[in-house]
Amino acid sequence: MIETRQLRKAGFNIGLGDAHPVKFRNMALWDIVPAPHGYRFMVYADEKGGVRLPWSAPFLHDTRFEITDGSLANPEIKDNVWEWVRYCLADAKRYGPFFYNISDECFYRGDFGFSPWGMKAYQKYLAARYGSLDRLNTEWKANYTSFQEVPRLTPGQADAQQNMPAKIDHRSAMEMEWREMFAFLAEKIRQYDPRAKVGTEASETHDLEAMLSGVDYWTFYSYGADRNDVLGRCVRKSRGFAGAWSGAYSEFQTGRWAATRLWEQLFQGFLELGYYFSGSTGSMGNLMADLSYTDFFKTQLPDFELIHGGIGQLLRTCQVKPSGVGIHWSQASRLGFDVPFESGAPLDPLKAVDGALISILKKQHIINWDYITGRQLENKPELALRERVIFLPISQCLSDGEVSTLKKFVEQGGLLVGDGFVGTRSIFGRELGKGQLDEVFGVQMKAPAEAREVQGIKTTFTWKGKTLPLESVFNNVNASITAAGSNGKTLAEAAGVPLVVVNRYGKGDAVLLNFNPARCNQEALSGMVMGLLNSVDVSAPVRFLPEPGPAERYGLLEKGELTLLGVVMDYHPGKWNGGKVILPQARHIYDVKAGQYLGNLREIEVKGQADMQSAALFALQSEKIKSVSLTAPEIIERDKPVTIACAVSADGRFSCAGRVVRIELRGPDGQSRTHYRRMAYLKEYGRGKLTVEFALNDPTGDWEVMARDIASGLSTTAKFVLK
Repeated sequence: MIETRQLRKAGFNIGLGDAHPVKFRNMALWDIVPAPHGYRFMVYADEKGGVRLPWSAPFLHDTRFEITDGSLANPEIKDNVWEWVRYCLADAKRYGPFFYNISDECFYRGDFGFSPWGMKAYQKYLAARYGSLDRLNTEWKANYTSFQEVPRLTPGQADAQQNMPAKIDHRSAMEMEWREMFAFLAEKIRQYDPRAKVGTEASETHDLEAMLSGVDYWTFYSYGADRNDVLGRCVRKSRGFAGAWSGAYSEFQTGRWAATRLWEQLFQGFLELGYYFSGSTGSMGNLMADLSYTDFFKTQLPDFELIHGGIGQLLRTCQVKPSGVGIHWSQASRLGFDVPFESGAPLDPLKAVDGALISILKKQHIINWDYITGRQLENKPELALRERVIFLPISQCLSDGEVSTLKKFVEQGGLLVGDGFVGTRSIFGRELGKGQLDEVFGVQMKAPAEAREVQGIKTTFTWKGKTLPLESVFNNVNASITAAGSNGKTLAEAAGVPLVVVNRYGKGDAVLLNFNPARCNQEALSGMVMGLLNSVDVSAPVRFLPEPGPAERYGLLEKGELTLLGVVMDYHPGKWNGGKVILPQARHIYDVKAGQYLGNLREIEVKGQADMQSAALFALQSEKIKSVSLTAPEIIERDKPVTIACAVSADGRFSCAGRVVRIELRGPDGQSRTHYRRMAYLKEYGRGKLTVEFALNDPTGDWEVMARDIASGLSTTAKFVLK
């Protein structure tokens, strides 16, 4: 009970816990809502072609159940897993959980799906994927007479038979079984509690976009994995549950981190999960043996108070400010060409297929680039058409819908950058006789693609009036490419093979880079990439002095006419710990954390701490905030709802719509009543309102209500009498 009270005092309002009615009740007594948490699903392929779940429901291994097929598609497995999850829920719904966490650190390993139930699931997948046997036979180059005849090949077997569709289908079907298990559990929990938001955290899925069709949230075990974080931001439900954040192991973090991990994620529009064993003492908790706060936790409390005092709510209602850079996420290509799944920060980002590009974007402060998935290209083409440049780093497998949108993107003026194997396969993985985007890139790709090693590349080429470098000691190219069409032009070549081909297509341009960027001289590659980006007016939104600045540890968000700039500083040697932030043009600047107006500036002075990581947040506006107003009745009766209205106005025609105002009440003793704290989300003309209902045992007398604009720090107060 004392532990729970300490955590509520610190500002926590949700407690993650497993089945224990007394624990849930104790949480509720101290105004902490329990979030039920199940057990990990750590799935390994077994010798029968099914799976083992060693950390999951213990009774799955009870011989009473006599389950002979361990497939995730087996209804017996699903029902028994649900029985265990249901046990973990206990009586949680009576306390109104904000969300239900099925589990954490869920993953699967190995190749499964060869058991009877696994094969049934595979055949169901094939029928849904292809629609007809004729289509499957075309893609597989086969002549099957039923889906039951189609063999399930391991990736090794598929590679030996040069059957990429079979490889992609096997992996996609495994992911379908995995996904359907969680969708099944989510639906069961929703039947138990119709209000439930259901998902899992710190877990793996190889198709996040599809997984989110069955659960409300899914967060990776990433802590800085660029691909997972960005992909999650780009495909999560627009108004869905993004995830929950609860800190980090104090065992692995010193007290010098403050809350910078959370600030960083909020600044960049991410929201993954970290952990405190917050209800415990010892090396992995945030409480000492005497139940006082650890030093590690104390350093974070001031920032926590700022975050849940309105800044967090403001940041979470903003959108990242678009950079104009999109990177295509081809699910089929990543499965077919063995792109490793990234469950954490990459040890060597250059080894990942798009790692060299991402590394350059980070170093050059090009933040807020987007992943655009194949499904989005097909169903939400507007997401692609808003970009200025789209990179196709591993996009061999393309659908007709993807090709159509990419063509339209270039026709309307976009810059499309692809590699030497782009569009050479169907969306199912079958190698085609030519590239699907040959016309756009001004080339002719012949099948089969001929991979060849070229050595000693050191050249330059001219693009839009600028000389761009290209250097590589050795590299792999597609030797089956030739420039073609009336506009296709080779700008660089080696050993008779085009390395750079450009083509004017409609109002835009397409650039084919026929080499592996990860094997290039990275300084030269950076100059080339930035030259391409600058040609379509893409550049760093701000500059930092001293250089190189905080790399990717900053963010730029926007909401209406308000822009927010967040920066994380690091006291370690060689890291950026403050200096100047230089804006493209002068703006009215507010220090959001301090609640202070700094002036109409183009340069912001930022200072970090000598022995601790820290974060700064600034509001950037074209006009200065003029006033905050507040309207409340002069006399209010207890136990009756009362409406409090507020408004924020600015100079000129600057719109204050979308801002967040914190409403706080102080009793006759002058003490803040935090349980009455509310956030007003301003709408048209910068106005908002909310309703408060006072308790019957609230003290009568003179009260005060305060309204504070979170972004600017400006505030006002009003008096009323409570009767």
